[in-house]
Amino acid sequence: MGLIRVLLFPCGSGVAEELFEGLHLLRDVELVGATSRSAEGDHGPCLYNEYITDVPLIREGEKCFQTLRAIVRDRRIDVVFPCYDDAIPYLAARRDSLGCALSAPSLETCLVTRSKRLTYERLAPLGVRCPAVYEAGAAAYPCFVKPERGQGSQFSVACGDAAALAEAMRACADPLVCELLPGEEYTVDCASDRDRGLVWYGARRRVRVRAGQSVCTEWCDFQGTPDGDTVKRYATLISDAFGMRGGWFFQLKRNAAGELALLEVAPRLAGAAGLARCLGANLAQLTLLEIRRDAAWSVMTNITCYAPRLRMDKAYATMLVPDAAAGGATPGAAYDTVVVDLDDTLVLGRGAGQRVNVALVAFLYQARNAGKKLVLVTRSASDVSVVLARHALTELWAEIHHLRGGEPKSAHVPPTAIFVDDSFAERREVAAAPGVPTFDATMVDALVDRRLWRAAPATSDSPEACPTRYEVRDCLTDTRATGVTVAAIDVVLLDALRARVASHLDDLAARLLAAPGAALDVAPEIWAGLRGALRRASAPAVVVDDVHTLDVDPGSGATIVADLCADNSESIAGGAYRYIACTEVLEHTAAPWAAVVELARLLAPGGLLYLSVPYNFRIHGPLPDAWRINEHGLRHLARHAGLELVELSALETPGRPLHPVHYTAVLAKDPS
Repeated sequence: MGLIRVLLFPCGSGVAEELFEGLHLLRDVELVGATSRSAEGDHGPCLYNEYITDVPLIREGEKCFQTLRAIVRDRRIDVVFPCYDDAIPYLAARRDSLGCALSAPSLETCLVTRSKRLTYERLAPLGVRCPAVYEAGAAAYPCFVKPERGQGSQFSVACGDAAALAEAMRACADPLVCELLPGEEYTVDCASDRDRGLVWYGARRRVRVRAGQSVCTEWCDFQGTPDGDTVKRYATLISDAFGMRGGWFFQLKRNAAGELALLEVAPRLAGAAGLARCLGANLAQLTLLEIRRDAAWSVMTNITCYAPRLRMDKAYATMLVPDAAAGGATPGAAYDTVVVDLDDTLVLGRGAGQRVNVALVAFLYQARNAGKKLVLVTRSASDVSVVLARHALTELWAEIHHLRGGEPKSAHVPPTAIFVDDSFAERREVAAAPGVPTFDATMVDALVDRRLWRAAPATSDSPEACPTRYEVRDCLTDTRATGVTVAAIDVVLLDALRARVASHLDDLAARLLAAPGAALDVAPEIWAGLRGALRRASAPAVVVDDVHTLDVDPGSGATIVADLCADNSESIAGGAYRYIACTEVLEHTAAPWAAVVELARLLAPGGLLYLSVPYNFRIHGPLPDAWRINEHGLRHLARHAGLELVELSALETPGRPLHPVHYTAVLAKDPS
């Protein structure tokens, strides 16, 4: 879409809260909040980086509008969302002078829908069942009194007789007397396109209402029922009659006969539209797409993947609540794998401004706590290992798949997984596989269950509780016997370490060929060692074969079997080697300080000792893997052994200074 700057006004309403939830994580959207209250008057400071207070009230007329117009100009606003019922016709009447797009249908529609009487008069002839409207003296009891242009259920009351009616009308400044609808109440969330008409609708029951707003709402599956036919017909008629655009809603209530009758229509999002968003219909985003004339927009929901009676509760936080009657099923309850995209899903933004999607990470750790397998599947043009390391996300993944070309993501999404990706096209491709729920970043509310955040019961921390699962000689080995699972990042890091060690030994091989001398390679069997470097350098066989090897393991095949931490002067002469390679060994010794002293003894005057050690790397075999040595430790070891540290290099962890993955070093012995 390109960058869109969106102004929400007034930004402290329940409608604005849902708009914020639906928009703030989108890649190309920047939000600005404006309110007529002071800085302490609402929760805006908690949500908006750009937050404007003390905007004149709407009832102050042009003073309010000129302030909003200046905000639009100075803040480079592209779209204004009016977030209060009176603000919609107020701004619609001034649309042409606002200086940007307005999220609202025609002024006529805004004025008619603001009046319940006019709404009923417009829709009843079209076949929409509306409550009967009475003149004050001709009411049929019981009846209902409500403000014709009210909101939040203020001054709305049922009246059983004339005296109650008279009192209610005195209390209400703009009373409408109508038929009492005693049955259940529903909200129907809708999305319409100005050219295509109604694109999507979904009904939900208002379970618990506070100050006229639904704080607990339940999805209604009316498909294949007479009620479903009624809802669809009403949604289509209303959309066409009013020329609706983007997200909007209407409310229904059952009359005494159990029939669905209209309560009201609003050309805006409902405050509880978060349920539709979590199911896949982000009405705030769809409204932006409609405003920008994106002809391709459509809606894909996960409704069939949930329990039949799925509820959303906003009393504490927007959260989907399982239904006990449906066996306590939660969204995707059977999933054992979470497959996640990287760019614009797990991490948001670009360059220095890139940030982790905190809400999604909270869910990932929730899944991790529950033993779910976490898989990253991405088409990112970036170095994935670098991005993950920068944001401290490296260790989360059981698998990482960096796709090239047109390989489908669905190839890496098992049928028992759920899939999270910002791309609608990718979600649609994955959703083609039956039973795989798909989500974007704005739908993660559906997955977070705060009941699962409590600590698990304490377990033993005895040595028996820590199995010897690292008895694996090769770091890449995943053995069923030990239960060790090698994460994808381990593969990435090990490849990087081996490449560094190989380059380090290539440098030593070049020095040896330029200035021949006796060479010793300590425990080289895993790495192909110095002999491998000499072969890569096409060294003569006589040079390659002259490299001695040393290992503490008699079964290693080394030419010398010795404990490097001991004094081996009786079996190995001091000063015997001009070059010594000791790569990825010191961490496995019992006493690395003693090992370096022994290496110094074996080194000839003027000789060079090539060292490498991991630092930020997994426990690995052969055991023991006892030490992690950083640059200060290497300097200390050099001094302790009487050697000079002449070269030191670190493989840095992006975004984590002073926490490198690996070190290489060259130590020199005094020629004298």
